[in-house]
Amino acid sequence: MKLFDARRPRLTAEPVALRHAPAIQRWASDARIAATTQMPHPYPEDGAVTFVAEASKAWKAGTDFIFAICVDDEAIGTCGLKHAHQGAAELGYWVGVPFWGQGYASQAARLVAGFGFEQLGLKRVEAHVLEQNPASSRVLDKLGFAEFRRDQAPCGCGAEGDRAIFYNLPAEVWATVTRA
Repeated sequence: MKLFDARRPRLTAEPVALRHAPAIQRWASDARIAATTQMPHPYPEDGAVTFVAEASKAWKAGTDFIFAICVDDEAIGTCGLKHAHQGAAELGYWVGVPFWGQGYASQAARLVAGFGFEQLGLKRVEAHVLEQNPASSRVLDKLGFAEFRRDQAPCGCGAEGDRAIFYNLPAEVWATVTRA
């Protein structure tokens, strides 16, 4: 299964697989990625292979749906829905540093949120970003997410003591955003 937008066909999102691991390993090893995500730094040598294996198990269990973000068939990051339960899931995404500021995270997040609402029947998608990551907040704003609180960042996200912004997107808001 590949998710794509006919208006920007270079980018696709497909379930993460071992073929994506070398590129994920390369991009995830950058300390700037760890500073804005829940990834450790230094990224373990087998980090991407382990990540893909865990993501595949979670997909089969129906709890997490992690996609490789691909441009011209090369993985540049990941985007997924985690903790799918009782009509809700948490959206997360990252792209390699060379791809920042080019709209890839926004496009991938749109595709994956759409998958959640349209294929999984989610009623709500949530997300959080670190306060010091305004680019990630802009991704969520473009998709219609609304901030609902600011609090201590979840364990494993950023540095200890970092604060996060928590967002929410109900299905009925998504429906109005996608029609626009």
